[in-house]
Amino acid sequence: MMNVVHIHNFYQQSPSGENDAVNKTVMELMNFEKTELDVSLISFSHSKGLLRFIDFGKIFWNFFTGKTLFDKKNLDLYSRAEIVHLHNILPFCGRNIISDSQKKGKKIVLTIHNSRSSCLNGSHIFESKSCFRCPASDSFLPGILRKCYRQSFIQSAVFAFMHSKVLKQYRYVDRFIVLNDFSKRSLVKMGIDDGRIKVVTTHVNRIESNESKKCQIFFGGRLDSFKGIDLAIESWISSDMFIQGWKFVIAGSEPLVGEFDWIQLESRGIQFMGLLNEDEIDLILRETAYVVVPSRTYEGMPRMISKAAASGCKVLISDTGALADLAVHSWVHVLPLELDSWVAAFNQISSQSAQFADHEALNWWRKNANESDLAYKILEIYKNLN
Repeated sequence: MMNVVHIHNFYQQSPSGENDAVNKTVMELMNFEKTELDVSLISFSHSKGLLRFIDFGKIFWNFFTGKTLFDKKNLDLYSRAEIVHLHNILPFCGRNIISDSQKKGKKIVLTIHNSRSSCLNGSHIFESKSCFRCPASDSFLPGILRKCYRQSFIQSAVFAFMHSKVLKQYRYVDRFIVLNDFSKRSLVKMGIDDGRIKVVTTHVNRIESNESKKCQIFFGGRLDSFKGIDLAIESWISSDMFIQGWKFVIAGSEPLVGEFDWIQLESRGIQFMGLLNEDEIDLILRETAYVVVPSRTYEGMPRMISKAAASGCKVLISDTGALADLAVHSWVHVLPLELDSWVAAFNQISSQSAQFADHEALNWWRKNANESDLAYKILEIYKNLN
């Protein structure tokens, strides 16, 4: 029996692709029938209301001691585990969790879902422009001075201190899992041997899509400037998409929901659906021709790209970070973060009448992102730790 515990500090924002990915991975491993795996999840999450004062106490404890506050049940799960599979560590999981696990003789796997290893806000974006000052200076001082973590000098300094301690423990990690080759190259630049790094992209289930697609594009995710929703809407309005009979469906939540006049935008062919669950999104993707991902941030592998491929959709994405690597695929159209480029791309699409499922996208999903293969890939990593 291989005993594995996953440990994740859940992100506060919703929706969160990272949180979804962790839950999916754990569930796939728990339901895996080909081997004897004892898999559990220890999660840490943010409190709400007045209970948020408890969070400050946890962070205070982590800052000064570096120890993880396990309750009795979770301490038992952690103690029995042979393999500790870490995801997002900070701020509540102890900053010394890697070294503590190594001292106890446990094997350590760390999945890196974003750019936190080299950027305090995980985006490599400052004032809407790419920023690599922290990795260039080999410290988080630029991020502290710029208040990159939640626009707070104090929080940036606290987070930088704890994250610096975590980074020094990377030498104890047996295997890193990253979502793309861009992240792998970043770790290699930090001096980590590429043999310790495995690329496992975001996996999703097959979406049974229609062979014939509607003249429809889709955006799904948080409605914020990092995700580029403002660029997508402005590009749509400036293009001929609506005139040519296309429809733009948007699903998502805070923080920019109130910034748009959705009634007026509906008269321009934009339909705002609010926050949808996975099944509702899948129904939309079944008949959607294009998915747009105009992200300004350096992401891992947005779940929406894998879902687009699984439903035979073409994708329009920005050329930011790892997303640019997808330009080698015929079903992916990579664009610079410029209004004129996105308007031109929309205009080119608007002249197309008949839309069909893209089989190159489906083939990519089968080879790289089929959720039924996820447990096999993770298990193979576990088996090769010795």
